[in-house]
Amino acid sequence: MLEPAAVREVPSLPDVPAGFWETQERSMLKWALIFFVVSLVAGALGFTNVSSATAGVAKILFGIALIIFLVFLVLALLAGEVIF
Repeated sequence: MLEPAAVREVPSLPDVPAGFWETQERSMLKWALIFFVVSLVAGALGFTNVSSATAGVAKILFGIALIIFLVFLVLALLAGEVIF
């Protein structure tokens, strides 16, 4: 006769301050917006090299923030399916 497998305890996640991940993502979006504004000002003043460099940084930061948002969205949807 087979006995049921022992239930293992799942280790808990370390304590993270409330809203930690939300502030990290907003911070990245804030920096993307700052680089975008710097790019617009530099382009208006004729500093095209600075403008293109800061626009590139803004695109990269926005892309990373978008990917993080999508990952958390998928994880939230999957967690909702598990709970319900």
